[in-house]
Amino acid sequence: DITWTGAISGNVRIKLYDDGDFDSEITSSTPNSGLYSWNIPIDQSPGTEYKVKITKVDDDDVTDKSDDDFTITGPPLDFKVDFLVSDNCSHLQNLIFGTAPDATDCFDLGYDRYAAPAPPLGIFDAVFTSCNDRFLKDIRETNQNDVTIWDVIYQRKSGCSTINFNWDPGQLPSGGNFHLIDFQTGGSLVNIDMRSTDNYTDIIDLDHLQIIFNYSTTFSTEIDEGFNMISLPLEVVSNFYLDLFPNAIPNTLFGFDEVYILTENIIPGEGYWLRFDSPETVTIEGTEIQMLELNLKLGWNMIGGPACNLPLSSIIDGAGIIIPNTLMGFNGVYYLADTILPGDGYWIRTNDSGTIILVCSALVPPLANLPKADETKSIFADLTGFITIDLEDSKGNSQRLFFAGNCIDGYLVKEYVGNVETGKREISDGMELLITNQNVDLLKIQLNSIIPTGVVLGQNYPNPFNPGTIIKYQLPFKANVKLQIINSLGQEIRILVNEEKAAGSHEVEFDGSKLASGIYFYRIQAVDLSSSSGQVFDETKKMILMK
Repeated sequence: DITWTGAISGNVRIKLYDDGDFDSEITSSTPNSGLYSWNIPIDQSPGTEYKVKITKVDDDDVTDKSDDDFTITGPPLDFKVDFLVSDNCSHLQNLIFGTAPDATDCFDLGYDRYAAPAPPLGIFDAVFTSCNDRFLKDIRETNQNDVTIWDVIYQRKSGCSTINFNWDPGQLPSGGNFHLIDFQTGGSLVNIDMRSTDNYTDIIDLDHLQIIFNYSTTFSTEIDEGFNMISLPLEVVSNFYLDLFPNAIPNTLFGFDEVYILTENIIPGEGYWLRFDSPETVTIEGTEIQMLELNLKLGWNMIGGPACNLPLSSIIDGAGIIIPNTLMGFNGVYYLADTILPGDGYWIRTNDSGTIILVCSALVPPLANLPKADETKSIFADLTGFITIDLEDSKGNSQRLFFAGNCIDGYLVKEYVGNVETGKREISDGMELLITNQNVDLLKIQLNSIIPTGVVLGQNYPNPFNPGTIIKYQLPFKANVKLQIINSLGQEIRILVNEEKAAGSHEVEFDGSKLASGIYFYRIQAVDLSSSSGQVFDETKKMILMK
């Protein structure tokens, strides 16, 4: 009820103000009785700084305004989060997302707020989209049994270079997982754990992100007949191996601690051997593990990863204890791996005891968006940057080998019996080579020239580093080379090389002592000077400065 006293004659008009600004007209005319019963509209926005102003119907100069602010509460919400979208040109849009018991995916009066139609390209814009509508505030139905997805559509203003996203993790509800991922690849480019950080900057112009909210994850993995190397990327109710893999052969779970150990519980971060009578697909439900801290011993260790595809280059190995080219997976035979897949076990070798950290980063896809198990098993096809050689004997036994390089042309295969070279042949891409001498017990593969066959930008070492690291690169031709350091905003912060370089191997040291800890990128641009084509090679790699 709105009550007032005053000497206004005739009917009165009642208006609502929010923090001093006109909000809406409560009634255009009502008798000056000193009392008006107001039914607050369901779409009225909640607030704490409301006042009412009463005026004479035919004379707005005759007024009476409430002395104190009053509060209007909204419908009950499970939670709501302010999601701020801005650019480097001072444009800002505050979006709001959340859930409520009686909300839906489409517009709900009292909960949601429409956004105006999309502006032309080149104008800053940021909205949620659902049911073919645009929203500034998007409240969805309470759901603890499935996944809730908010689609964020945005565009840059012409001349502005970045889009920034900020939120307060404290506004998120106590339960459930929240990830900010890119829509285009389902999370291969961007995967942010919104509980562990409060911002993301888009420097690659994605224009479509998704906020993923779920309480548990269902993870499926393909099991082969016989022994499998397995791990557990989820927090689960029971870690007992037969609860997780009911069809496994009892008493065949082996961990490793310098020797094989028969065990019963599967601990996240550790790798195991487990045996099965027949192939099957196993589904496990639990909460995603985004980070693992593993204490490794000197020598070989069996490990598992978190709930994402984690490149070997993303492992944080501050002491540099991992021996290169020793991450070995298993799919019937051992293979050299460059990525740790969730649910698989791996061997890795160290030159000392120490700690490594496996954390799902912004460049890693979430578990729910990983390829199916039958796709991830064909890991060889994904090892770009490695030369592969398949060996097979007359009985059909085979093994695939990998070594660094991007082209097999120009290599020689030398055959040895004992220490005596018995023959050599040049090989090329796609070539099949038959070894007829049954006494050959050693093959050596080497380049036929010291000049590299392609431009190669190596991974910096050490990585992570503090404060110095070495960047190596190889040139197959004389080239104009520019090697620059870029921060996470895409800004150039240093040029290490900007001159003509001869064909061959080169290296340069980078000193990050004056920079803050974080992720940086180094980019090489090499223009071929040996021919009239002027071919340009351009590649960028990531490195981590950890102080």
